[in-house]
Amino acid sequence: MNPDETSQEVLSLFKQTGALLHGHFVLRSGLHSREFFQCALLLQDAVVAERVCGLLADLLREYDAETVVSPAVGGIVVGQEVARHLRKRHIFVEKDGEGGGSSYGVALRFGQARRLSWRKMW
Repeated sequence: MNPDETSQEVLSLFKQTGALLHGHFVLRSGLHSREFFQCALLLQDAVVAERVCGLLADLLREYDAETVVSPAVGGIVVGQEVARHLRKRHIFVEKDGEGGGSSYGVALRFGQARRLSWRKMW
């Protein structure tokens, strides 16, 4: 599937699940938007979550990663599903209040972490 087809399918699934909201939204950045992707609504449907996370995993396969790391708030389901599709380990981290993160004692080796932005995926 090419990237345009993937984007169209993901957008269709957001619409199908009622997770693409329309209105006036003030984003965390302070910017305003007429549309908002409420991932929690999409992720309620396990079959849809599996599909969307599988598509994301397909985009990430080219990266030589040993571990999928996700945020604890709002990211555990996605991280776990992506890791399952990639057959990789999954850990989640929380903000520690000091600008860093805590992963409950789970360690990553030096050089093991890579930062990817979701915005570059779709």
